[in-house]
Parts: sequence; structure tokens; C-alpha cells
Amino acid sequence: MIVKKNIYFLLIIFFLLVAGGLTWWYLSLPKARLKPAEPLTLIDYLEPKMPAEQKQKFLDNLKKDQEELAALPTEEEKMSFSDKTRKFQLLLDIASTYYPLGELKKSFDIYAQASALFPNEPVPYYSMAYIAEQRGDLATARTNYRLAVEKSPAYGLYWRALIEFEQNRFSTKPEILQALFQDALIKTGNDINVVTLYAKFLEAQGDIQGAISEWQAALQQAPEYADLYQAEITRLNNLK
Repeated sequence: MIVKKNIYFLLIIFFLLVAGGLTWWYLSLPKARLKPAEPLTLIDYLEPKMPAEQKQKFLDNLKKDQEELAALPTEEEKMSFSDKTRKFQLLLDIASTYYPLGELKKSFDIYAQASALFPNEPVPYYSMAYIAEQRGDLATARTNYRLAVEKSPAYGLYWRALIEFEQNRFSTKPEILQALFQDALIKTGNDINVVTLYAKFLEAQGDIQGAISEWQAALQQAPEYADLYQAEITRLNNLK
């Protein structure tokens, strides 16, 4: 009995090492080896679709934030922590205002300034990744999705964004996606955003029972969505 337990323990350790190794290999791949599935055109600006009144409100807010930003010290070493924090927030506000105005490149560049100010904050990296993906700069998007996960490894939405990006934009091998899922599930404590995406992945790979198990786990975590998750479980049971 002790021998069997030791074997099971060793198998679990082996699986975790393999999953961790594949994840490390994926994260350390040079960009030159990672080619997008489809070439995309880089987009700097998209014409915003909003009423003139709403656009003017954005422009007014933008002007106000830019004026406040200009009044702060420009040299970082001369800033108080309060000034630095306020500058960071203003940069985020300005970047998030440029985005609905269609100024994708300007928004990205301002988020980059914010990330340089506080390099360990994940929000700018996630925002840059999302914008870079929309612009068609997939290599930059991938780098920043990874950085968001690196800076906040317990946050399930960042992992989900990274994995969906890999699924939708690159021909990432299933075994690498599987390793990413395992790493995400461990580091997020089975965050429901990862669990539900993993259920869909397992179904696509033909692992119906595995997918059912993940939907059942989601059901236990979020019973308020019982109708939705139970419908998935019933549908998958009918596929057996």
C-alpha cells in the first residue's frame, strides 16, 4: 500500500514537472520562432462611432487630465511618491480616453509610459496587449499578455486573455495549451475564468468527461450560474 502511494505521489510530481517545463519552454521561446497564423495590418487609428456630444466629453476630460499632468514635476527623481502615483493614474486615464477616441497608437504609447513609471503594475501590460492585438502587432501583444500574467499570476482574467490569444491568434500546440492551463489553474487556485475556458478546451480535444468535470467544478464555485453550467453538463452527457 505504501509502495502504491509512493508511485502515485511520484506520478503527480512528474506531471507537475512536465507541465511546468512546457510552460517555461513556451514563455522562453524567442519571438523569431513564433509566427502569427495570419499576417495582419498594423492599425494606428480607428474612426470612433459615437455621438458628437459624447466625443466632446471625452475630449474635455482628456484636456483636463493633460493639463493636470503637465503641472506635475517632469523628472521622476524629483517627484514625491504622491506625485508619482498621481501621474500614473493620470496616464492610465489619458490612455483609456484615447482608446474610445480611436487613437490606438497614442493609447498604447501612454500605457507604455505608465508601465515605465510602475513596472510591476499589471494593468498597463494587459491594456497594451489588448491594444496591440487590435492593431495587429501580435508579437507585442504576446509579450505584454505574458507580462500581465507574470506581474499578477493569481489573476484568472489575465491567464484567460493569454490563453485565448494563443488559441485564436497562433497555432499553439495542444500540449503547450494544456501546460498553460495547468499552470493557470494552480496559480489562480482554479479561478472560474480559467476553469470554464479549460472545459471548452477539453471538449475540443475530445475529452468529454474531463470537460464535464470542469463544468461541475464551475457549478460548485458559482451556483448563481447553475442554469448555464448545468446546460453544458447535460449537453456533454448527451454526447457520450
